[in-house]
Order: sequence, then C-alpha cells, then structure tokens
Amino acid sequence: MNSTGYFYIIFWFLVIVVIGSESITSDSSAKNSLDSLLEQYAFRELRRPRTRTGVPYDAYVPCNLTGIKISALMLTRYSLKWRSYGYYKEFLIPYGVIEEPYARKLVLVYQNLANWSSFYYPLPGYTYLTPLLGILAYDAYDLYAKNVPELDILALKDPITIRFPYVQPAPEGSLPKCVYFYSNNLVEFRDVIDGNICETRIQGHFAIVAVVKVAPSPPPPAPSPSPTTDNIAPSPSPTTDNIAPSPFTPDKIAPSPSPTADGIAPSPPPTADGIAPSPSPTAGGIAPSSSPTAGGIAPSPSPTADDHNHQKFNSKMWTISSLSIICALSGILVVIVKKYRLLEIRERLAGVVEPLLENTEAPLPLGAPTRPLS
Repeated sequence: MNSTGYFYIIFWFLVIVVIGSESITSDSSAKNSLDSLLEQYAFRELRRPRTRTGVPYDAYVPCNLTGIKISALMLTRYSLKWRSYGYYKEFLIPYGVIEEPYARKLVLVYQNLANWSSFYYPLPGYTYLTPLLGILAYDAYDLYAKNVPELDILALKDPITIRFPYVQPAPEGSLPKCVYFYSNNLVEFRDVIDGNICETRIQGHFAIVAVVKVAPSPPPPAPSPSPTTDNIAPSPSPTTDNIAPSPFTPDKIAPSPSPTADGIAPSPPPTADGIAPSPSPTAGGIAPSSSPTAGGIAPSPSPTADDHNHQKFNSKMWTISSLSIICALSGILVVIVKKYRLLEIRERLAGVVEPLLENTEAPLPLGAPTRPLS
C-alpha cells in the first residue's frame, strides 16, 4: 500500500475523531469563555485605588448571568506559602500552598455558579445538591492585561477544605458525592466528609451531587377485548377451511332431522326468489360476520412505536455502515488502480528502453587494455 492508501485511512480516522470530540470541545470552550469573562469582572474590583492584599473584593456580573457570585482576593507568594489565610468564602486555605509557574503576586478568583451550575457543568444521571463553587488562580503582575495567565496551585501539606453551608437532601436510595471539575476536562467523584465537606489540593470547580435513579416503567396493561361496531359481540372464529364445525353425537354421527308425517324432512320455506332466507339481523340491524384472513390465519398485531424506532435506528446504522464500507472500498480501488497504472507505465518504458540498450555498446573503462591492431 502506497502513500495514497495511508492518506485515505488517516483521513477517515480523523473524521471519526473530530465528530466524536465535537461535543467535548464545545463544552470546554463554553467553560473557558465563562472563566475568562468572570476573571475580567473580578479584576475590575482590584483596579480601584487603595486596593490591599489579603482583602476579598466582591464583584458584579453582567445582567445575563444574574445569580452568579464572584470575588477577587490578591495574595503574595510568601503569604500563600507560609501563612494560613483561613476561610475565603467557603474555601479554607491552609499554609503550604504553592503556585506554578512563579508569580510574585497572584489573585484567587472565587465563583459561585448558583442556578447556572447544571447549565455550564451538566452531569447526566446526577442532580446537584449544592451550587457549583470554583476557585482559580491568576498572575497579578498586570491587572489591566486582557489575557491574564492562569496559574496552578497545589496544597503541599493540608488540603484545601470546601465547606458547603447548605446541602439539599439526596434522593431516596442515593448517597451524596463530591464532584471535582478540573481544567483538563477531568471529572472525579469522592465521598463527602461530615455531610457537607469536600477536600482538594488543586484549583477547580466543586459541588455535591447525587445519583438520580430512574423509576422502572410499569408493565403494559393487559389488552382489553376490542368492542365491535354497535356493541355487537363478534361471531366465532372460523376453522382452517373457513367452515363452521358441525355438531356431533357421542357416536360421532350427525343426527338426522326428524321426519314429518309423510316421512320427509321439512325443508326451509323458500323466499320470493327461491333463495334460502338469510339469518335474521341482530339488535343493531347488522349481521355479525367473521373476517377470516387468507388460510384462516389470524392477522399479526400492528407494530408499536418502539418497533418503528428500532427499525429507524437499524436503518441509520445500516446507512452509516454502508457509507463507511463504500468509502473504504473506494480508497482500496484507487490504490489498486494507481498500482496497475504504475506497472503499465513500467512495462511501456521497458519496451522502449530494452531495444535501445541492445543496440548500445557498453563503454570501456579508462584503464582497460585494448586489442592490439594486427
């Protein structure tokens, strides 16, 4: 297989990877955009005159993000590492916290996403028992910069404690869990401490969640007999040959009709046209007739909505599989055609070059002895 075949294989592999990661990329970009926007609004409070380190400053968010709370706290590298700051909102920051890369001053931006938690950080199958809280570190070298570099913090000794003031009760049969969202799109679950405490050693977003157990759907009710038109009971189903069974005696011999006075069985009186009378209609005025199918076989039940969905899913899968197979075969066909074209070109060149080589004498090397002239 030449380079063209490898190109087709790599191309379709990249298409599959791009389609599969499209949703992850969109979610990550939305989170990064929100963090960048909240960082800009938090830094505005630190640009005011007489701003001091070690003092948290609450900031305001735009009206389209009502409910979100943010705050900014500026600390020096020395105080963050060698002094325990204490509680910064719900976060208890111990001593022994370092930053990477090096920064002389840094800003800790606090986030409380409130009712926006499940919107920016959806967790299928889980429900949020607390708002999502975040703490992110930024370099405070230039408070007026547009793209402030984000820092990584690490608690070397004691972990950073997050104490949630109020936790909603978990659903019945479900245990609350701490969930951690890190900057590299990693999601981690841990046990809750004392009912409302989570611990971490690095920055990120944190909350308490619980699994939502979906109740099993009730079994379908038993099918009720479908009423006929005008509430008329249906006639008995026909036999295999669509002929009603005849009554029989214990000796399996049908009884003969009782003779009349002349020894002749009475025949039903004919109608005006000489045709035997039809059975009398029922109360609704309509004679119930049985609707046998071909061969006397009962009709199959109509497909349900689940059957239609299953058929649609199978159809989509077959379509995708067919397209994949067609693309793969097309790539293989292109490789084969190019290979045979190269062989054909080589054969043509060989047919042209070989006669030329036969009529050409090989040159002698410079030092080769020559035949003496006689």
